[in-house]
Amino acid sequence: MGIFIRPLDSYIPLIYTSISESFTTEMKVAIIAGIIAAFPIIVFLIWHFVGPALFPKEKRKILIYVPIAIILFCAGVCFCYFVILPFTLKFFLGVASIEVEAMLSISSYINFLCKILIPFGLVFETPLIVFFLTNFRIVSTKTLGKTRKFVLLACFLLGAIITPPDVISQVCVAAPMYLMYEIGVMLGRLTEKRHRMNETTEKAA
Repeated sequence: MGIFIRPLDSYIPLIYTSISESFTTEMKVAIIAGIIAAFPIIVFLIWHFVGPALFPKEKRKILIYVPIAIILFCAGVCFCYFVILPFTLKFFLGVASIEVEAMLSISSYINFLCKILIPFGLVFETPLIVFFLTNFRIVSTKTLGKTRKFVLLACFLLGAIITPPDVISQVCVAAPMYLMYEIGVMLGRLTEKRHRMNETTEKAA
């Protein structure tokens, strides 16, 4: 709870408007923290269930993808928490008239925080998704290159939707999103190059 509430400490104190609101909100945060803490064990159990049905090559790929996916998601959440969230709070708590006093309930704040942190974690999965699509030849990097301008437009549109209507916040969201896309395309090109080299070796053999 201290980590969640810290970004709001310098603005306004939190309140609760019903007898059980504070307790239920803390229980919700405790459940989320418990799932995060138990996540390695959950992944271990899922792996023991799914692993026997996979080929050795598929097992190796999953063992690479899963840790990278976790790292990217955590990076997205941290970026949102330390960079985007301060801009968002400053804007929304500063647009109100001086005659209006902000009284934010703890449940609404925690819900808002989850809604903004989780999407950023998912956005940072973009390089892995692009790499997966190109590695299994579902999409080629040539096709991804042709859609680059549309992706850039979509990044700025999503940035405008997720963040407050100011240019700085929008760029802070759109730039990492587009950078993640370009990193994915770059990894895809390396994958396609490796596929071509393997095919050439097989033909020569």
